[in-house]
Amino acid sequence: MPATPSGKVLVTGANGFIGIWVVTRLLERGYSVRGTVRTAPRAEQLKEQFQSYGERFECVVIDDITKPGVFDTSLNGIDAVAHIASPVIMTSTEPDDIIIPAVKGTTNILQSVLTHGTSVKRVVLTSSVGAIFTIREDPPVFSEKDWNDAAVAQVEANSKEGGYIYMASKVLAERAAWDVYEKNKGTVGWDLVVLVPPIVIGPVLHAVSNPQDLGFSPGEMYQFLCVRPEDRPPITPFDMGWIDVRDYADANIVALTKPEAGGERFVTSAGPGTWKDFGAAVRKVTKDLSVLDEPGGCPETVLNFKFDTTKADTILGVKYHAMWESMRDILADFKSRGWWEGVIADP
Repeated sequence: MPATPSGKVLVTGANGFIGIWVVTRLLERGYSVRGTVRTAPRAEQLKEQFQSYGERFECVVIDDITKPGVFDTSLNGIDAVAHIASPVIMTSTEPDDIIIPAVKGTTNILQSVLTHGTSVKRVVLTSSVGAIFTIREDPPVFSEKDWNDAAVAQVEANSKEGGYIYMASKVLAERAAWDVYEKNKGTVGWDLVVLVPPIVIGPVLHAVSNPQDLGFSPGEMYQFLCVRPEDRPPITPFDMGWIDVRDYADANIVALTKPEAGGERFVTSAGPGTWKDFGAAVRKVTKDLSVLDEPGGCPETVLNFKFDTTKADTILGVKYHAMWESMRDILADFKSRGWWEGVIADP
C-alpha cells in the first residue's frame, strides 16, 4: 500500500484546534505543508505563526468546501492529504447546516484527488466515534466494525437534536469517503485511512481571542475548569473516551507513514474519560480549582462508551499522554491567556 514518509501534505481546516497541531507536527518532522482556511485573515495569521518554516508552509483560502472542484488547484504537487475540515457543532437544529458541508467537503476533496491529485499517495480522513457508537442502555464495546446508523435514522425521522445531527454527519461523510475509495481503488495510486477519535483535548495553538471562540471540546474543558457550575451551559454527559490533541496529530503522521495502515479504519482513543476522571487528574497538578468542589462541579456521566483500540494500538502504536499531563497543559494554556489564575505543579 502507498505511504508518505516525506513530501508535501495538504491539510484542510489548518487553522482549527486539531488542524493546526497536525500542521505543526508535520513541519516538525520535515514535511512541507499547504493548509486550507476559509478566510484571508486566517491565512495571514497562519503564515505569521509558521514563518520560521519559510517556504515549507503555505496557505490557500477555500471559502466554501461544498463547491465542486474547489480543491482542484490546491492539490498541485501534493503527496498526501489530511482532511480535517468539518463542522463540529452540537447545537444546530438544522441538519443541512452540518451534514451538507461534512459530506460535500469530504466527497469534494476526494473527487479532486481523483482528477487532480496525480502525485497523491494517501488520504487520511478525520471521522469521529460519533460515527461508531449508538446511544443505548448498557452499550457494548464498540470497534471499527460498528456504525451509528441509529443517528442517521433519527435525522431521517426529522430529529432536530444537535447531537444526532452531528453524529449523522460523521456517519454519512465517512461512508461517502469509503464509497468513493472503494469504487476507484483499483485504478488510482492512493489509498484511504480513516481515524476515528473520541473527545480531543489539550492546549490550543490556533488564534483565539476569548474563551467563547474555543470551539467544542476546548470550550467544554474551559467551562469545566474555569466557570462555576451554575453559570455553565450544559456539558456533554457522556464518556466518549478522550485523546490529547498532540497524540491525535501524531496519529495522523503515523497514518501517513505506515504502509499497512492503507485502506483501514482506526479508533484512536487513550481510554475512558468521565468528568470525574478529568477532575481527579487535574487535582494532581493544582489545588486552585474550587469550582470542581461546588455542587455539580464534576457533572455526572449518564452513559459510558467503551472502544476496542487493539487495531490502532497494534498498527499505529501511538503513545499517549497521561491524563494529568494533558490537564496540566490545558491549565497552563488557559493561564497564559489570562483566563485562569492558580499554581500548577507536577505530581
